[in-house]
Amino acid sequence: MKRMLLWCMLAMLAVAFFSTPAFAQAPTAAIKIEGYSPQELTNLGLTSPRSTGLSVVGTGQLVYLKGSANTGTVTAYAWSLTPPAGSTATLDSTNKLQTTFKPDIVGKYSVQLTVTTSGGTSAPVTATNTAAKFVGVGLMDGL
Repeated sequence: MKRMLLWCMLAMLAVAFFSTPAFAQAPTAAIKIEGYSPQELTNLGLTSPRSTGLSVVGTGQLVYLKGSANTGTVTAYAWSLTPPAGSTATLDSTNKLQTTFKPDIVGKYSVQLTVTTSGGTSAPVTATNTAAKFVGVGLMDGL
């Protein structure tokens, strides 16, 4: 009986020791460029313009970004934006699951995300969006 009690106590100590944050797996952050149709935006209760979900967008087109982690429940998000020189673009939120920005000039926009879970804080991850001017096809007379 004493031996069984000793094994139970050792097992409980091992579980308590190995479940501490020091042994929890540090998260890996991920950024997804979201594409939303007008109907999806309506379903989400948003009134913002649609989004293609592509990494190359036109200047003035809203870009939706969504953060995640590979393990655990995210308790904090830390977003940052590095726009090209001369841009005044900013993120609409720096501490939520999803954020947006609108590129205002042609160039590369780097977005960085760090997430925190019970396992710790992730290394920063970066996604790059490129803003460009698009030339339309105009009217297609005769077709």
